[in-house]
Amino acid sequence: HVLMAPFVFYYFFSSKYKGNKEIVAVFYITMLVQFATSGISTGQEDRLLITALPLWVITYLVVLTGLLTRQSEPVTQ
Repeated sequence: HVLMAPFVFYYFFSSKYKGNKEIVAVFYITMLVQFATSGISTGQEDRLLITALPLWVITYLVVLTGLLTRQSEPVTQ
């Protein structure tokens, strides 16, 4: 997560990438809330973090796909 956080923030705040920003924001914020609240629930093992695993996979795949695909620039004459 430490390695992917800069990529997620760059994808979200960059004006080059237009699609899926809302999805990335919702999933990433939900993932961070689940991660932050897992420390409060002692004795629960990984019960709360298991629900965040699909969010990690989807968020990171959307961000990496967006970063690796070339954005076509409009041709101005």
